[in-house]
Formats: sequence, C-alpha cells, structure tokens
Amino acid sequence: MISDDDFEDIKKRLQADNIKFQFGVGTMEEAKNYVGKLGEPIVVKDKELFAICNGKDTANRKYYPINKSSIFFKEMAYKMHVFDTVQRISLKDLMYGTITEDEVKSNLELGLMKDAYHSIIFGKSSINMEGIANLTGRSKVTANQVINGFSLYEKVALAKRESEKYKEKLDGAYQLLLPHDLSHLLLELYSEPQYVTVKEALERDHKIVTSVFKGLKNPILYEPNPEVMFVPMLPEIFFRKFASPEGDYIHASMESAGVIHFQPQEVVEIEVTRAS
Repeated sequence: MISDDDFEDIKKRLQADNIKFQFGVGTMEEAKNYVGKLGEPIVVKDKELFAICNGKDTANRKYYPINKSSIFFKEMAYKMHVFDTVQRISLKDLMYGTITEDEVKSNLELGLMKDAYHSIIFGKSSINMEGIANLTGRSKVTANQVINGFSLYEKVALAKRESEKYKEKLDGAYQLLLPHDLSHLLLELYSEPQYVTVKEALERDHKIVTSVFKGLKNPILYEPNPEVMFVPMLPEIFFRKFASPEGDYIHASMESAGVIHFQPQEVVEIEVTRAS
C-alpha cells in the first residue's frame, strides 16, 4: 500500500495537468463507483487503487495498482536525463549559403535520436541510465555454446517460457535483441523441406521479432508492453544558438528516462557460453 507521503508526492506531480484529486475509501469497487459519478478528471486513492479517469468516459478510464503508480512517478522524478549535442556553423558557410540552420537542426535531431535509441537499448553508464540490456532485476537463463540455428531457437523458446512465469497475459508479441556475432544463425533452416529459416520460425511459432545489434553481449528477450514498460521521453527537441569568433554554434537537447519496467523479471537475458 502506498503511504500518504508518497501519494501527496504523486498528487503534486499531476496537479500541473489540472487533475482534480478526491480520496475514495473502502473497497476498490466502491472507489470505482465513486469515480463513475463524477464528470471531471479525478484521482482516487483507495487501499489498493490509484485511478485516473477523464470524466464519465469509461473507455478512457484507467485504474492502476497503487504500488505500480508510485514506482512510476518516483522513477520519473529521478531518472530523466538530458541528451545534448553541438554543431558549429562557420561564418563562411553562413555567408555563402552552403549550409542553413534548418539543415544543421535536422542533423542534430538525427544525432540525438540515435544517441537516445542506443542508450535505451544499452543504457548509458556515464549518467547512470538503464537500458533494456542492463535492466536491474531482469531474469537470466544460461546456454551452452549456441553453435547452430536450432540451438538458438530452443534457447529463445526457453527464455520466452521464463518470461511468461511473471506475466498475467500470455498473448503478447516479443522482441529479441541479438548480438551481431550470432546473427548468421537466423538464416539457417529450421524446417526442411519447407525452407523455413530460424528467424521465420521464431516469428511464426512464438511471435518473436528479431533485431541485430553490434556491441550486445548476450541475447535479450522482452515484450514491448506499454502496460508495464515505459520509455519516458520528451519528444520536443530544444535548440539554442550562440556565437563565437570562429562562427555560430547550435546546441540541441532532449530528455529521456531510459527504461522503466514494473516487472523487470519479464525481460530475459540468455547468457551464452562462447568458445574460447
């Protein structure tokens, strides 16, 4: 159960969005009924419930277990990080029109998004940011040397079963992050004479889509489920221009919080023993 102090903290954070707060008492069902009688956005605190709803529109009403909501807002408070980069525009380029500020901003946007995406996958130790591959609390399964496509398929299927131990729903689609040095195994035939590759078999049999990454140590399997996994990111990129004797500079920045997962055990790392 969330403490009164924690709930007050949540309340202050959401008041910026003009959400009205009411306090429900009794059972969860009583709190839901109370919510339904009001015609404006409210937040209800109950023994088990933290609810946000928009008026009487039941389709947009959403209820959260209190402990999950408190974790989310605390993580948001402590994990937002700034990604920034700078590019110089020389006086010569500006004078002759060989480059424009819009072109520079476009390049900066692309660089920021690549940096943020890489950090969401791998984390960023310099700012203590967790990514999917180094998420605290993730599950692990061990694998002996993965020497062929069939053994890769079997270990990924095992990882999915491990992930399902911590899930309430079992019908989701999965994402497999695969190290580049194992990517050739995806193209091996899993089923003959149908000529089905390992990559195709994983998607057909288990709804697992694969992405290959350089720099990844072990395969990571997870479900990109927004109900339990968030990647808070402010979509707006902020630009600031400043001058120097050599030319002008444009500074770009955006904010992200890495990966916040309510059930990190659902994320499974397959620890592969490689030949020495």
